[in-house]
Amino acid sequence: MGGADGGPDRTEREFPRSRLEERAAAWVAEGGLDEATFFAAYDLNSAGQLLLSALNQAMQKALGLTYEAWRILWLLELVPTSEPRRLAHTLWLSRPAVTASLNRLEELGYITRQRAANDRRLVVVEATAAGREAAERGRTAMSSWCASSLRGSARRNGRRCRGWRGHSGG
Repeated sequence: MGGADGGPDRTEREFPRSRLEERAAAWVAEGGLDEATFFAAYDLNSAGQLLLSALNQAMQKALGLTYEAWRILWLLELVPTSEPRRLAHTLWLSRPAVTASLNRLEELGYITRQRAANDRRLVVVEATAAGREAAERGRTAMSSWCASSLRGSARRNGRRCRGWRGHSGG
């Protein structure tokens, strides 16, 4: 009997589980979790980590920056100034990660940091002309990476993604 998508039924395993897989399944069951859902989420998380690693490598090659640092430059293209705490919140990064990225960006001359005139406790971050040029090179690198790495993926999954957006109200 076929799977729900008309393809082969993937619920039947071709190979017996290893002892480690048996222990993992027991651990999941002891926690009251559904095994299929748990491992689907685990695999999705793993795929996301692989994707971020590939993006990080692309930004390193193109700009000598981490993906996080490039994201900060990108955000500073959208808003003229920001504060480290707002960057961390908006980009879902830790404050230490933002600080490390800002240090590197400042060292390269891509950003400036200054105390706010109205509140000396706050730091205002702004991209320099060199930072805006680097952000543009990053955008080109990102577009190129997406075109080469994800080619065909959007077409294959576009219908499914549009369906998900429709169900989420988006």
